[in-house]
Amino acid sequence: MKSFKDTMSEISSKTADLNLKNPVDVYGKFLYRNLSKTVKFIAYVVAVITLIIGVVAAFFISKSHDGFLAVAIGLFLAFAVIAFIEFFIIYGIGHIIDQNNEILKRLN
Repeated sequence: MKSFKDTMSEISSKTADLNLKNPVDVYGKFLYRNLSKTVKFIAYVVAVITLIIGVVAAFFISKSHDGFLAVAIGLFLAFAVIAFIEFFIIYGIGHIIDQNNEILKRLN
């Protein structure tokens, strides 16, 4: 009796030429080649969006009531601090990924 493996024929595909001993390495190098740069870019985008939200919120609070200028400035400063913290946490993760890739290149 033939086994299931004997009855199946291999279908050629784009991945047939790849070394599939470890598929995670093969596809990981393609998908996550620029992961550190992407994470660093996301850090800039998140920080800028947070600052824009802070400016808009401060503007609307200051225009809604005349006596709320100090609250608006405080709100903007709070958003600036949050953007600063977000930026360094996300950018730091991207930098760690970049350093890890450099270490792996030197070890291989």
